[in-house]
Amino acid sequence: MAIAKEKGKFKGRPTKYHLHANYPKDRLIYNEIIRLLKEKELVKNISEKTGVTRMTIYNIKTRISI
Repeated sequence: MAIAKEKGKFKGRPTKYHLHANYPKDRLIYNEIIRLLKEKELVKNISEKTGVTRMTIYNIKTRISI
């Protein structure tokens, strides 16, 4: 795995929730999370509403830097 990483072949698991997700449901959930983050909703409440773990929401929040 280390050799593959050095060659740039191993990049890890793809991100499930993002703007250009493969599945429409994942894109909808992502957009809902972004909307709620912009409204300053608590991460705990977003997690309960969307069914996405808090850690995933924190990762999304870091990626978009809100």
